[in-house]
Amino acid sequence: NLEYGYIPRVVPLPVADDPFKNIKRRSFVDKLRVAKKDVKQTYNELKTEALSYGLKSRISFSGDTFRLHKKTYLKITISGKSLKVFYALDVNDYRDSPIPLIDYSSQPSKAETPSALKIKSDLAVKRAKILIEDVCKKDGLTKSELNLKDWINEFVDELPPVEKEESPAVQENVDVNLPADNSFHFDFNRRSFVEKMASANDEIIANYNEIKQELMAYGLKNRISTSGETFRLHKKSYVKITISGKSLKLYFGLNYEDFKDSPIPLIDYSDKPSKKDTPCGLFIKSNLAVKRSKYLIDMMCEKDGLTKKEIEAKDWAKELNLSENEEVVDEDENLSPTGDRFNFEGKRRSFNEKLAAASEELVANYNELKQELLAYGLNSRISASGEAFRLHCKTYVKLTISGKSIKAYFAVDFADYKDSSIPLIDCSNKASKKEIPCALKIKSGLAVKRAKLIIKDMCEKDNIHK
Repeated sequence: NLEYGYIPRVVPLPVADDPFKNIKRRSFVDKLRVAKKDVKQTYNELKTEALSYGLKSRISFSGDTFRLHKKTYLKITISGKSLKVFYALDVNDYRDSPIPLIDYSSQPSKAETPSALKIKSDLAVKRAKILIEDVCKKDGLTKSELNLKDWINEFVDELPPVEKEESPAVQENVDVNLPADNSFHFDFNRRSFVEKMASANDEIIANYNEIKQELMAYGLKNRISTSGETFRLHKKSYVKITISGKSLKLYFGLNYEDFKDSPIPLIDYSDKPSKKDTPCGLFIKSNLAVKRSKYLIDMMCEKDGLTKKEIEAKDWAKELNLSENEEVVDEDENLSPTGDRFNFEGKRRSFNEKLAAASEELVANYNELKQELLAYGLNSRISASGEAFRLHCKTYVKLTISGKSIKAYFAVDFADYKDSSIPLIDCSNKASKKEIPCALKIKSGLAVKRAKLIIKDMCEKDNIHK
């Protein structure tokens, strides 16, 4: 009793371990691969119905989405042991209907497909087809004849077989129907642009060769990264070629508003920071799309006064060799100032590893610059990303290797060299470069001389003599 000064003792209850703590989320492909026969048959039937209206299928981690002209019409997912289909329909239109639609309009992830239907019977399959007809005819889409096909074999049979294992030990009264070690978990490893091109079909390769031939004819410089191939000139990005799914996807340095009333189906990516230089996207899935892309290339280049020259036709796809022919760089420069960040196995290479495999010209430039820096009494410190030269807690220069050349970062103000003939690159907007905000690529003897001139200016400014 509290009135007599007794304080009740609070004894914490034991908390049972969560049996679902280490269970990973399974992908749609994994679920479909181990689904029952009737679920697979229903999926094939519904997919055939959706494709008969001309919709395009795109399989993601969570399900199979059907779109046309930038609009999502429906999405097929697997929930538990049955299919669940989401539609671009208003659930209020079916309030008095016998179809038991579920309202997901309150969920932001279901903004495009707010109505759902669980498929657990033959009647539900018929109702699902009725809803597919409703959502398609609403936009005037007509149905064409399409034979029933086993769509699952197109992507499931190519995956490694699932080994049957005993279920893991879990607490009592907990039903966990997952194999040991989460063997159903589908590991999505990101493939580089070069790897995708190596396994691309003949149509993609032909389109790539034709478009790259057009770009190179205008004298643009190509630069290959893990995500695609960028074509630039005078610090301006004109086009980036990527591979999305089973087709090419091009990004153009254009203003989307200028093509809003054009028949060219450009996609606006201006709201994405990674696409600020090339905010307009275009899928290349036909000869017409190739012609449209070449038209856009001609328009951009002619606008900047670039002239087209006749160049020898090449099999550009064949020349995509990660280790010899092209400069491969990583685009996340906030993580590392170096460009060629990964080796062929996908591991990050250190500055020492790059230097050991560098050309004689690069090594000679490196030796000359380091000799100059050490002559001023600066201290050298090698890290995984490069070699920094410091004195009295101040960083003066950092040498890195980007592609096939040295890239030097200097502790100078970009504004002081704005009217200079030295082509410095302003990196002041990057947090990792706040001490050394100006960069210079060392690709020639002239560039080495310019770098030594900047080193001299910096050191003499701080009364450091050679």
